[in-house]
Formats: sequence, C-alpha cells, structure tokens
Amino acid sequence: MKMNIALMNQYTQFLGTLGVIASLIFVGLELRQNQQIAIAGQIQERFNTQAQMLLSPLQDNRDMLRIMTVGLNDTESRMTEDERLAYMQLNRWRVASSVNIYTQYQMGMLPEGTFEQVFPSISRMYENCLLRPIINLYATPDYQEFLTTLNDPCSE
Repeated sequence: MKMNIALMNQYTQFLGTLGVIASLIFVGLELRQNQQIAIAGQIQERFNTQAQMLLSPLQDNRDMLRIMTVGLNDTESRMTEDERLAYMQLNRWRVASSVNIYTQYQMGMLPEGTFEQVFPSISRMYENCLLRPIINLYATPDYQEFLTTLNDPCSE
C-alpha cells in the first residue's frame, strides 16, 4: 500500500509539473499574440495619422474628384499644375496605404484574400515609373524587398 501511495504521489507531481509547463506555454503564446496586436495597432495609427496629413489638402477639391472618377490614362498630359499636384498627393497616400496593407499582411493581421484583392493595385502602382520616387520615399525595407519580386518595366 505504501508503494502505491508513493507512486501516486510521483504521478501527481509529474502531472502538476506538466500542467505548470502547459500554462507557461499558453501564457507565452498569449503574450506574443497581444504584442503582435499592439504593434499592428501602432502601425495602423501611424498610417491613419499619415493618411490624414496626406489627404487633408485634397478635401473639397473638385479637380481631385474629377481625377479620381474619370481616370488618368490619357488625361495626365493635359493636367493643370494644380491637378498634377493633387494627383501626386493622392499617389503619396496610395503608396503609404499599400505599405500599411503589406505590413499588416506580413504580421498576419490581414487575411490572404484581402491582400490578393489589393495586389493588382500594388503591381500597377509599381509598374508606373513616374511613381518610383514616391514609392522609394514611403516604402519600408520589407516592402521594398517585396516589390523586387514584381514585374519592373522601369529597369529596362
């Protein structure tokens, strides 16, 4: 009977130790997830501040509304200086937005399907050689590395 009690005591201690280890692993995973969420929140807040700064000059701008709704394929060459400035400001916002989207995606905070929906837009922006200075200004090193995987007609 003494042997069974000692054996039961060992099993209980072993199970208790396993429980403590499992709890520590769970707490560690939860802390990591919370840290990721906090970092993603900071990135989003940084983008929101940047977007507000970039978009504020475009508010109540009828030329900007025309540029955004009509498109620019054949009208860019006929733009006024003010329209060109508004267009470039819009592109600054678009590039900053795409960097934010990519960063959120890399952190696992954006679903694959959402990124796939935005991907063609990112590719078109990168293929526009006139936007390269803006892209280079706002792109993080990770985003720049991602861009090197895209088609680059500007290097030809």
